[in-house]
Amino acid sequence: MAFQLNAVKSDADAQQDVTDFAKNNDYELFVARERTMIEMIEPFCQMMLRHNTSDFHVFTEVFIKNDYAILTQQYFGDEQPNFIIDVGANIGCATLYLRSFFSDAKYIAIEASKSNFEALERNISLNRCENVKAINKAFWVNNDMLELGSDFRDGREWAFSTRPLQEQLEKNQQNNSEKNTTIANDKALVQGITLAQILTDNQISEVDILKIDIEGGEKWILEDKATMQLIKEKVKILLMEVHEDVILMETAQNIMKENGFNFVVEGAIIFARNSISRI
Repeated sequence: MAFQLNAVKSDADAQQDVTDFAKNNDYELFVARERTMIEMIEPFCQMMLRHNTSDFHVFTEVFIKNDYAILTQQYFGDEQPNFIIDVGANIGCATLYLRSFFSDAKYIAIEASKSNFEALERNISLNRCENVKAINKAFWVNNDMLELGSDFRDGREWAFSTRPLQEQLEKNQQNNSEKNTTIANDKALVQGITLAQILTDNQISEVDILKIDIEGGEKWILEDKATMQLIKEKVKILLMEVHEDVILMETAQNIMKENGFNFVVEGAIIFARNSISRI
């Protein structure tokens, strides 16, 4: 059976959902020409959302649908995490959501898209997040330059995807047919950054939470044995959104099992706990 995407609400409907959410919870909502700012009490944070973008959809998934609530409700209890890495941070919704519960942790937010990264930095500044470090690179299995494209799924701001350069893919193909090595006009280049480099550069010995949502890029992470071995050695809790038009959920689950993670699946998200974790 071919993979099919669920229908996504229009931007206008998503923005109305956020407006209703704010009113129903007595939150402050400030609407300007290009942006809306919502100031929440619980979880306490402020989010700036760009009009006519997927920002309202991302906000809905994190703050209204509570996609990451399982972490705060079940995974840690009274023990507080020290280091959290948000891969595919987008505009910072997941980082700020988790920070409202785990305020003493140190955060690294990684976002490949320049436009999303600028929005991420704005939201970090808005919340005076001295414990959040933002990196404008792509989480990957090496430090190569990668294609950053807007041709994945609906092509919106929440669907920017990174892939190996076309030339690198071609080297792995075992045929002599002529191939096009031109990078499409809707793609840019972004520097890859590995988990090993993140740990070394930031003097991190252990990661309490690693959240990965990179629009199909998880296929390369999951299939790279060295990266998965490091995740197995260094990460307590792994959250990964699986995009089944790139890698099957069953395949992702099998790799999790092979690497010693116990997990539950909610929708497209795997919540995995390292079986040797002390948590």
